[in-house]
Amino acid sequence: MAREPYTLTIPKYGTFVYRIGDRGLISLDWQDERKCEEDLRDPLGLDKLLMSYFSGEKVDFKNIPIDYGDISPVYIEILEFIRSIPYGSTATYGEVARRIGRPRSARVVGNAMRINPCPIVVPCHRLVGRNGLGGYSLGIDRKILLLNLEGVKVC
Repeated sequence: MAREPYTLTIPKYGTFVYRIGDRGLISLDWQDERKCEEDLRDPLGLDKLLMSYFSGEKVDFKNIPIDYGDISPVYIEILEFIRSIPYGSTATYGEVARRIGRPRSARVVGNAMRINPCPIVVPCHRLVGRNGLGGYSLGIDRKILLLNLEGVKVC
């Protein structure tokens, strides 16, 4: 059961609204508006991790449990694999497809990224196209921002 949403505002970046259920993080939304209130009841400690991440620290979100709900097992497998891509690194959709044993499924990997309920925690911004950045559910400007924050040089 999802609880009330938690909110965290990070100056210069915006407000993060996320929901936590009994089995873990359910969703994370990044909003442009800056709210004044913050929620200090976060049982997962995601607020502290996000603050550290946006302060330029190398942060690993792997210990944050995620409740994927009714997402298909194939997509969950892909999303969980994405969590293993290290901070400051990238992989292509095709590389991920090959690494999970589905070499002809680069588009399936892309579709899994499109429905990723917890961007940043499941770092889909680290996936790039073979010939360019590819897309990002939160917008290409944010993808570039996150990659630059992690030290990845983006043209």
